[in-house]
Amino acid sequence: MCARSFFLCVIAYLVDRAIGRSILNRSFAAEQQMSLLRDHYLGAMRTTCCLLFFLVVLTTSAQVPLDAAVADLPGKLAGVWEGPLGEGRYREEWAQVTVNTYDGVARMIQGEKVLSEEHMRLTFFADHWVFMASTGGGRITSFVRREVKDGAWIFENKEHDFPQRIGYRIEGEELRAYIAGSDDQAQRMDFLLKRVP
Repeated sequence: MCARSFFLCVIAYLVDRAIGRSILNRSFAAEQQMSLLRDHYLGAMRTTCCLLFFLVVLTTSAQVPLDAAVADLPGKLAGVWEGPLGEGRYREEWAQVTVNTYDGVARMIQGEKVLSEEHMRLTFFADHWVFMASTGGGRITSFVRREVKDGAWIFENKEHDFPQRIGYRIEGEELRAYIAGSDDQAQRMDFLLKRVP
């Protein structure tokens, strides 16, 4: 956007010079009047260009920095996902609460009974995507997105006992997730969930 604003300012200046030359060549008497008008016009153009520049800077700095990965996972995460787990099923429900924040609830269900429930949040904070989870009792564990690998967002917290790594990847109507220990293979548990309409 800044390059576009600069480009528009340059075009406005060149057009102004071309218009100014054709008018100033008409007569000496009109030259003084046109000079004042041109100075006023150039001043207004400079002010407008500066205001546009600062407006662009302010609006873009308030947004989350975009990369391919940022645009990929969070926007697709909202909804209900479910899949088999042991003799029951595992279900995650995600909702977008702000531009940069998604809240989720994960449940392990057997029959109609909820065996466990975990509250989650995915948010952009201090230039990082952070995944937070709480199983209750007031304890919240945070994992910071460290990398995007093969389309999967990988969150990590080396200080946590288990899991230390969490991976999320969405492929069409499937959510592939895993939890693991110190690397992606240690004590790994995979989850394959499908979007529930």
